[in-house]
Amino acid sequence: MKRMTLRLAALLLAASSCVRAQAPAPEPYRTERLSERVLLLTERSPMENLVVAVATKRGVVVIDTTGSPHTAALFRAAIEKEFGRGDFKYVINTHPHWDHAWGNQSFPEAGVIIHENAAGELAESREVASRVAASWPERVKKLKQELAAPDIGSGRRAELQGDLEFRERVLKGLADGFTPPAAAISFSDEMTLHMGDVSFRLYFFGRAHSGCDIFIHIPEEKILITGDIFLDKGWLPLFSGMETLDVPRWIAVLDKLFAAPEGFSTVIPGHREEWGREKLGLWKDYIEALWQDVNKAKAAKLTLEQAVSRLP
Repeated sequence: MKRMTLRLAALLLAASSCVRAQAPAPEPYRTERLSERVLLLTERSPMENLVVAVATKRGVVVIDTTGSPHTAALFRAAIEKEFGRGDFKYVINTHPHWDHAWGNQSFPEAGVIIHENAAGELAESREVASRVAASWPERVKKLKQELAAPDIGSGRRAELQGDLEFRERVLKGLADGFTPPAAAISFSDEMTLHMGDVSFRLYFFGRAHSGCDIFIHIPEEKILITGDIFLDKGWLPLFSGMETLDVPRWIAVLDKLFAAPEGFSTVIPGHREEWGREKLGLWKDYIEALWQDVNKAKAAKLTLEQAVSRLP
């Protein structure tokens, strides 16, 4: 009887292993409905890229498109399923870096809106894509070797598996025929896109993380989309990626947004997860105070070392 029980247990264990082995892999994204009109998609990857889709009377507007046409195509299908429509009208890129703009081609009918300074970085996309296509297969190979190790912990295995799947999606998108993103509409300082029941107010933030970072305010939804300027988890805030920074412009744009009567309550960065207005207010205060103190130090002809010693 004992042997029969053990044999039965072994059979049940084997059967459950088969079921687990045949279970479909989860979609490479999570979705969250922020409102009837707004869908937030988070890529399941080490970067956790965020994509925002807004269903308006005049068409669907998508903000940022991940770093792969293959991934963006999956996101497109999810958006169509969620909204029950596929009339994509515009793609807005917060900035032209690969992880935000390489999926643009999965929305070929949509006009791409980006800041006018993005032309140079967009032109470099083909060269960057070639480097990724040449170097990432070796990293994929090493990830597979690490995953084959018998003594790998479950946490580390999940981390490596996520990285592997992310890189394979990017490479598949490049292999399927990558078209460098191109702008159909550009602007210099500010632009408002009217979509019937929803408006998108675009602001050039100034040279910061890139030379063409923009903020997108959707007043009807109380949402502010900030790209990679202020990140909450995983990286330090990325508002200092350029050699020359437009700090006075940053302060002016933030002042205008915080003073807007329609306001905003939700901030959506380029990665990880959304957060609230209060946290952006803390960063705004920090930038203003630091800028004032740096200018006082400059006026007093302090050296860099002296200024750093006086500032918190």
